[in-house]
Amino acid sequence: MAVGDHTAFQQKAEPDCAVPVAVDHAPPTTADCTTHLHLLELFVELRENVELLATKRGADADETWRLFVKAAVVRFAKWFQAASRSALVMEAISPPLDVLMAWHAFMLNPYSYKIFCGLTRTDATGLRGISWSGVASSLCSGNALCILF
Repeated sequence: MAVGDHTAFQQKAEPDCAVPVAVDHAPPTTADCTTHLHLLELFVELRENVELLATKRGADADETWRLFVKAAVVRFAKWFQAASRSALVMEAISPPLDVLMAWHAFMLNPYSYKIFCGLTRTDATGLRGISWSGVASSLCSGNALCILF
């Protein structure tokens, strides 16, 4: 399935239960969901590549991945600070794949991420969340999500 191919999402599934969710933004589009799935696939490939490289060099694959993730978190913090200072938005500057991975993982804890957004005033900088259209553009151009490999 190519980036932007929405055929897999044409059928509208009804939710199993109606749980009220408070959101301050529009629900994701089909294109957003497709891009998100492609990004998750890239995260899996990234881990496989890091572990393969570690194995080829005689290093422990799990330990190498752990160190890689730690470095990604540090790079996310640096990227976020730089983007915040210059008031950049995701559409203007897309972070590298490892930074996106750390950012994505951070947002999986909504409570901590909400506190983080409040403390860093991300409402003002436009960095409240990942812009799927920005990621899709990077995936299509193939230039912004490249790191190390």
